Amino acid sequence: MRPDGTVVGGTLAEQTRQALLNVRAALAAAGATLHDVVRWTIAIVEGHPPAEGFAAFGEAWGNAGDPPAISVHIVSGLASPQYLVEIDAVAVI
Repeated sequence: MRPDGTVVGGTLAEQTRQALLNVRAALAAAGATLHDVVRWTIAIVEGHPPAEGFAAFGEAWGNAGDPPAISVHIVSGLASPQYLVEIDAVAVI
């Protein structure tokens, strides 16, 4: 979701990019960055190509080497039928 509460696009890649922007903003508010994350948990709605989400994650992660542990779950749905991805990040600062 965008900060105004609207859902971003209809592709997994678009929603993953926005979810990572949201995670980045939350981390920044705590004085952290994506690279302070020690564990990622990602839920993807079945029927959507995980490779799109992985590519979007790679764009955000950049050339920082291997990311920490990532668990990916394929789920039948999320809180709203419009939601295609949910990302949970645990950071240590």
